Amino acid sequence: MVSAFTLSISNMNQYDKNYGYLYDVKGYKDWSTGEEIGTFYIKKVGPFWSVSSVGSAP
Repeated sequence: MVSAFTLSISNMNQYDKNYGYLYDVKGYKDWSTGEEIGTFYIKKVGPFWSVSSVGSAP
């Protein structure tokens, strides 16, 4: 089975020392609930980047 999708990702130019950088994402849906998740915080940990928090805030 192959699955593909297209997202629109925008940097919101906000930084939180606990969560990292805030991004607005259009087009990503939680596969288990079917609800769109539009807010992601991305944080750099050492040489790697990880998602530190997600939600549906405006």
